[in-house]
Amino acid sequence: MNLIPLHQQTPPAGFEEELAYRPACSQLKAAGDGTNTEFFVTRGDGERVSLATLPTKELAQNLKTLGDWGLCKPAGEIVPLISPQDAIATLAASVPTVEPVAPPFPVLGVGLTLLVGSAIAAAAVVWQKRPAGPSNPWEI
Repeated sequence: MNLIPLHQQTPPAGFEEELAYRPACSQLKAAGDGTNTEFFVTRGDGERVSLATLPTKELAQNLKTLGDWGLCKPAGEIVPLISPQDAIATLAASVPTVEPVAPPFPVLGVGLTLLVGSAIAAAAVVWQKRPAGPSNPWEI
């Protein structure tokens, strides 16, 4: 999947549940009856998402209005027309899995670590309580 331009990474205003990315205005399709024109996109799963219905005017004027409303990006890049759930699934699938690697040395368990630590502490106590010898070992 190509990178989505930063200015198109937000969904169209008011369509956060339907579309993951803000489409380029050139991606919108128009259907009208002569009085009104519906602007819509068809998602990859086939669902039609109607973004707005405007009074029929010149196409460029209507697309500018839709861009001003945050429904499409004038001169934007072509982006995938997918739901947010599909975008998340696509991103999750693109993250490489990492296989666990065994450490180069055996990992000590907590119990063994406590046992070794206690033995070292006991040895230190015994060492400090040993009878004091002569300050100069060469003196008798």
